[in-house]
Amino acid sequence: MGKPRDLANVVATGNILADGAVAPAELTGVTSTAAEINILDGVTATAAELNLLDGVTATTAELNHVDGVTSNVQTQMDTKAPVADPTFTGTATAPTVNASTALQIGGTAITATAAELNKMDGVTVSASDINTVTAKAPTASPTFTGNVGIGTSSPDANSFGAGHGILAVASATGSAKTAMLNLIGDGNDTADTRVGSIFFNDASAEGAGSTIAGVEAYRATNNATDPGATLRFSTNSDSSGYVERMRIDSSGNLIVGSHGSASAFIDVRRTGGVTQILGSTNAGGVTLVLDGDSNGDASGSDYASLSHTTDGNLDISVGSPSGGATGLVMRLKPNKDVDISQGNLDVANGTIQDEDGKIRAIPQSGSDKTSSYTLTTGDVGNFIGIGSGGSITVPNSTFAAGDAVSIFNNTSGDRTITLSISTAYIAGTDGDVNSVTLASRGVCTILFISGTVCVLSGNVS
Repeated sequence: MGKPRDLANVVATGNILADGAVAPAELTGVTSTAAEINILDGVTATAAELNLLDGVTATTAELNHVDGVTSNVQTQMDTKAPVADPTFTGTATAPTVNASTALQIGGTAITATAAELNKMDGVTVSASDINTVTAKAPTASPTFTGNVGIGTSSPDANSFGAGHGILAVASATGSAKTAMLNLIGDGNDTADTRVGSIFFNDASAEGAGSTIAGVEAYRATNNATDPGATLRFSTNSDSSGYVERMRIDSSGNLIVGSHGSASAFIDVRRTGGVTQILGSTNAGGVTLVLDGDSNGDASGSDYASLSHTTDGNLDISVGSPSGGATGLVMRLKPNKDVDISQGNLDVANGTIQDEDGKIRAIPQSGSDKTSSYTLTTGDVGNFIGIGSGGSITVPNSTFAAGDAVSIFNNTSGDRTITLSISTAYIAGTDGDVNSVTLASRGVCTILFISGTVCVLSGNVS
């Protein structure tokens, strides 16, 4: 073999040693043993291919991971989905779920079947929405707590506060919409059948008494079309239970008390007598208006009224249906006085009387006077009898214009009437007299022109 050659040069140039054998002494800088160099025995790689291993730090175990790979690794990797945020196309097939090979998401086994999982197809809600499903009410026989709003998220519009059960129905706003609560029953084309009810129940009450009030709608007839209806109002009594108190029948009549066929538009009836109260909570008094004309209101002057005033009077006012003025015609006072304000007093088939008796009669004021007696205003409209030893005095400034008193001498002798009033005349004369004589069994009437003037007529001289 010629001069020693640099192995690196041999490798770099690819030259073959001319003599076909290399002695270790001929390789300068080579420290490998023959056994180590023999590892290259059979290597057919070129120097460029060996240089590809330059910088490789993989271990044998790591290199062995490509053992058996028959195609480009990168090409295979490009067809695989990443573990984080993968995107799939086509149909994704999951393994059959069973107890030993359960599909897991986030460490939790998925036990649902494919058919059950397919129920999520098309769901667009968020995970937080799905997590609140357990807080939703079922559509069949749901049970709600708190307040319930239909068409509104603020059912407590009146601010009752927590603890009250409120059901609110709200319409859309801005275009004259109506909020409605429809109760739809089936009357089965049968008369007197209940169709809808609203009951008020007290949870603190026991037994049947827990229903304290109710409003119920009943069919009026068995007609299939326009059957008519009655609306019944009931309350619970502390002695008689749940009882109907008022009814509006199919003709629009209002029946208060025991139900039945109404005999008037407003029919009030009650066992044991009826006491109805129209009251006022302020000092304005109470008025009952009766309007018999076609407009059916209390406008204008064509109605009558009965008013209980704040000073205790009962006033009766009457107007004309043709438009005459409505005015006070009678007033009943707490002291039992009766004032008639206008018109003629007419009592048919009867009599009118005051505390002294019949107005058309002249009652006697007490018994015959057997001593000196001075007339009083209580004697007005009466007659005074004079008995044995009796005499009469007419006082001054006591009576009013129009007052009249009659005097009867019930003795066999004459009797004296003393006239203390300022001026007294005997009817048909012009002289002022201080006294007159009333003949035996004679009658005279004293008419007062004013409080200081009177005229006497009859059996006087």
